[in-house]
Amino acid sequence: MVLFTKEIEEKLQKQYSQGDSFEQDVIVKIFDRCSQWTWYLMNQDPENQDYLWGIVKGFEIEMGSVSKKELESIQGKMKLGLERDLYFKPLKAKEEDRNGNYRKMARGKKTMPKGCGMVFFPTSQSLFHQVFFPI
Repeated sequence: MVLFTKEIEEKLQKQYSQGDSFEQDVIVKIFDRCSQWTWYLMNQDPENQDYLWGIVKGFEIEMGSVSKKELESIQGKMKLGLERDLYFKPLKAKEEDRNGNYRKMARGKKTMPKGCGMVFFPTSQSLFHQVFFPI
């Protein structure tokens, strides 16, 4: 499956100037059908099209940049690639973040969202570096 059509990339690039704003739309939902991992992508750098920004829900909930090439190359446990949700309708990022935890971290607040912790981890397959986890 093609994860990024020309139309999707145009919409992602159009929102690039909004950075990490939660007023922008989540344009595309990508998921691994063999696990719980889901990416909600908001924008893409028009000059470096490998750079995407969004929210991921996996083992933990994370927000940050992700490599387009990495998403396209991921092979799950059954050697199946990721899928794009063909029925996903764009929604405001703040609707995906109903409790406001991502927004608090994105705006550089020094306090952790209530009930969450954060850890940074270096791994070869790390698509994001901020991880939120319940404490």
